[in-house]
Amino acid sequence: MRKKGVSRFDLRDPYHLAVALTWPQFLAALLALYLTVNVVFATLYWLVPSSVANARPNSFVDVFFFSIQTMATVSYGEMYPATLYGHAVAAIEIICGLAFTAIPRRREIECPRPARSARSDFAPLRVRRGESSVTTKTYKIHKTIRFPAFGRRLSRG
Repeated sequence: MRKKGVSRFDLRDPYHLAVALTWPQFLAALLALYLTVNVVFATLYWLVPSSVANARPNSFVDVFFFSIQTMATVSYGEMYPATLYGHAVAAIEIICGLAFTAIPRRREIECPRPARSARSDFAPLRVRRGESSVTTKTYKIHKTIRFPAFGRRLSRG
């Protein structure tokens, strides 16, 4: 996938930037972003010492791991937000964590979505007798899926 007339690293189009990366580059960028966001939220917790209950005083490691647990929406129960400030930061971090989970889903499949054909083929499967002795035909609908990037077709039922 190439764009013409613009820089390769156009930050106004982050989706194209993410799709243009190789898998190792994408995973490294995702890890760097994840750690950076957790450091930012851990710093916010660390700036107000009593915002996280049961965290050791001035322990950045405790609030960093609390931040990781909060962003993943996992709680181990030992540490929790203790003040209104802590609850507000945790709520914002949970929303960021949910959005962060949605980012890799866009990149999950490298090939573009297949374009469906407007035409459907009907193929008779079998003729069977119903309970009222009336002959019925059962049809299977074949959908033709075209992959524009690869020029091949796939028929599924």
